[in-house]
Amino acid sequence: ASKRRVEDGKATPTNATSAPSRVVSVLKLIKLFEHSRYGMTINELCREMTVTRRTLYRDLEMVEDAGYRFVKEGGGGGFSKKWRFPTGMRKAPHLAWLVADLETVDLGRTFDAVLMAGNVMIFLTPGSEGRVLANLARHLSPGGLLIAGFQLRPSALSLRSYDALAAAAGLEPKERFATWDADPWVDGGDYAVSVHRKGS
Repeated sequence: ASKRRVEDGKATPTNATSAPSRVVSVLKLIKLFEHSRYGMTINELCREMTVTRRTLYRDLEMVEDAGYRFVKEGGGGGFSKKWRFPTGMRKAPHLAWLVADLETVDLGRTFDAVLMAGNVMIFLTPGSEGRVLANLARHLSPGGLLIAGFQLRPSALSLRSYDALAAAAGLEPKERFATWDADPWVDGGDYAVSVHRKGS
């Protein structure tokens, strides 16, 4: 992840940000809006995310591409306006919802990213994990990212097994974090957010 120096709502990147880190940053941005009842200004968001305005606007565009919409209100200039999700959209955008088996579902298209939050991998039918990963990998575009977060328990799926199943599905490891806020992963942790990439 990149390190940045923040001054007066501006940030100077000290190294390039990887695509997986960018995805995690967008997820963090969505979480900020979900918990912000009255919204935040561009400068407040820059300070909270420790990014430049240019990077923030790119991330906001990615949030919109995911189906979310923003309301901008108050203030005079563009940077003083409050950005927030519309009422009723703080928890989820207007998306199409589908109930299906992850092992067999076919959406008929590919995506730049597939996200599995909420311990999906450890709640699957034992023995189906590899088939689920293979099916989800089939829905990724070349270079697409599979992001999964789950608890690590002695009797549940281990990271070594997960990585082996992901490799069998044509996915290569890119990054691993300890939380959805992109805290660094430390061996022996009890929760991991893993980012794998589909080969081109």
